[in-house]
Amino acid sequence: MTRIMCNSLYQGEYSLAEVAPKGFVIARGDIHYFGFSIDPWKKNWYAVTITGDSEMDAAAGHPAWAFQYDSDGNLVSCAVDIGPKTSEKEDIPSDDLGAEAVQFIHIALPQMFTAIITEPPVSVPLLIGPSGAISLATPCGEKWCRISTLYDFRPGEWHLSLTVRFDEPPEWN
Repeated sequence: MTRIMCNSLYQGEYSLAEVAPKGFVIARGDIHYFGFSIDPWKKNWYAVTITGDSEMDAAAGHPAWAFQYDSDGNLVSCAVDIGPKTSEKEDIPSDDLGAEAVQFIHIALPQMFTAIITEPPVSVPLLIGPSGAISLATPCGEKWCRISTLYDFRPGEWHLSLTVRFDEPPEWN
């Protein structure tokens, strides 16, 4: 779902209302993530969410997507955030599931954005831990895009946050 939404919005094929999954709502990003409005709101940051509230989404284990636009209405970033239901945090066994998950994040996630990314990422050996961050710069169109992933696969507290940035600073382009 993340790939479809990000690609469609980045290419300007559809609006946010058209790509939001059925049953999800579009909320102001400030209200969804902070619980209050930031004035003046620039109408450039939105969340696609089941509940409209980040704490309620997290407690229920629902994914939430964040989309940020520049002043010209171009997509600047696309992000997804997901973790376990609050009730599942105690029930997860303590076996090691980190290595395969991190390898998936490093190799497969960047390639899931094939309509945006024009060249495959360079695969480099990683020190794999139960939590960490991975940041890749990859060509997308005529510029560079960054895919940043924060992950934590420790039992009972797993969490995944993925952000694709389309507006890298000049030193990246």
